[in-house]
This record gives sequence, structure tokens and C-alpha cells, in this order.
Amino acid sequence: MLRRQWAVGFLGIVGLLLTASAALAAKKGLVVTPNQTFEGDVDDSAPDGRVIVTSKDGKITIPKGQVLKKYFFDTPRQEFDVKMGLLAPNDVTGRLRLAQWAMGNKEYALAKEALDSAAKIDATNAQLKSLQDTVNKQLAAANPPASQPARPATQGAEAVAGGHHEPVVAKRQVTAAEVNRLRQMEWQTGDKAVRARITPEIR
Repeated sequence: MLRRQWAVGFLGIVGLLLTASAALAAKKGLVVTPNQTFEGDVDDSAPDGRVIVTSKDGKITIPKGQVLKKYFFDTPRQEFDVKMGLLAPNDVTGRLRLAQWAMGNKEYALAKEALDSAAKIDATNAQLKSLQDTVNKQLAAANPPASQPARPATQGAEAVAGGHHEPVVAKRQVTAAEVNRLRQMEWQTGDKAVRARITPEIR
């Protein structure tokens, strides 16, 4: 009885190890066959060359002879480039679907690339215009324009000249006594004529 329980437990452990090994071997990607493209977690570690693709729809085993191409990707950018490269040059629908995939992953810059490519083929497509509006709004919200610094409402005791602040020089009126004294200084006996000037700064 104990031996039987031990054997069952051992087989269970082996099964878990094999499952974990397969999960580690699988990598996100897609497999191209003559009739269809399969996308999901791709495991190509089988010795006989068969490829197992696991997706939300289940698991499918593809014989080695049916595998035309395998692609693997680690980033949304790599996945986008692979899928875009597999589209026909005039495939507008495929580009719109790719844009929707990018939007679902919040990769709006990639979505814009797909939409721009579709627009070069058919710029009048109604779905294209709707998706463009959505993507442009998302990109604008993620990259708001830089705010302008607030300008002062009033200027203080400084005057702005050529973009630089210069102090304002206060002016005063010359008194009558100062004018009389300056006139007396203009002429002195035996002196050459010297005329004092009153500059605007001391008026």
C-alpha cells in the first residue's frame, strides 16, 4: 500500500516537472504555416521538431513539416514589427487590427504607426478616421504642451530695456541759489571764459 502511494506521488512529481519544463521552454511568439498563423506561447523544444502553441483558445501541435517560420518577441515593439512585416502591402484591415492591438496594450505610438501606414493606402476609410481621433487624443494627453511662465502684471521701480531691468534714476530741480552760484562761477576776473553746463541729470 505504501509502495503504491509512493509510486503515485513520484509520477505526480514527474508530471509537474515536465509541465514546468515545457512552460519554461515556451516563449511568446507566432508560427506561420501554409494555411494559417498561430500566435501564443510557442514551445519548439520537442526532439522531433514539432511545435506546440498554447493560446487562450487552447493548445495545438504543429508537425515540423508544416512550420514555415517561427517568430519570437520580448517587447511590444518587436511584436509590432513582426506582425506589420507579415501584412500584405495593401492590407488596410490588417493594419487597423494591428492598431487596435497596440491600443489595447496602451502602445499609442505604435498604433499611430499602423494607422499612418493604413492612411497611405486608403485615407478615406471611416474606421481609420475614428481610430486616428482616439489615438491622437491619447497621445496629446500623454504629452501636454509645456506651460508658458506667467508674466508679471505690473513692473516695479525698474524699467525694462532690451529685456534687461535697469534702475530708474530720480531727477530733481535746481534751486535758484544753485543757479546764481553757477552764474558767478562762469566769469572770474583774469580767468578765461568758462561756461558751466547744467546736465539733465541735475535739473
